[in-house]
Amino acid sequence: MAGSAFKAKLARVEALRTFDDETLLLAGLRRALGDRSNVVVAKAAAIAAARYVTAVVPELVAAYERFFDLDAERDPLVLAKAAIAAALKELDVRDPANALSATRSVRRESCARR
Repeated sequence: MAGSAFKAKLARVEALRTFDDETLLLAGLRRALGDRSNVVVAKAAAIAAARYVTAVVPELVAAYERFFDLDAERDPLVLAKAAIAAALKELDVRDPANALSATRSVRRESCARR
């Protein structure tokens, strides 16, 4: 059940690519960017960039900060952070504060042998 609910959520986010109603598009992107799932946020960020939706830049920045503040377990493959950074670049967001926040991130990888 949980897997099908997640797939349905991803399908709803993917459907935003074709929305013509700007109000519905913005509402859907804002909801998806606030989601706790890194995959949902990554997909929403990619759609915001593809549709060039600059109105969600504050939500992109907030999601970017949120995923940097969370432990690596919530975004283990850095999907959300990478998609958000790419979207901000595509949307021509040139805020030095965003770049500086990325420099404080350190990703430690396990060196344990298997």
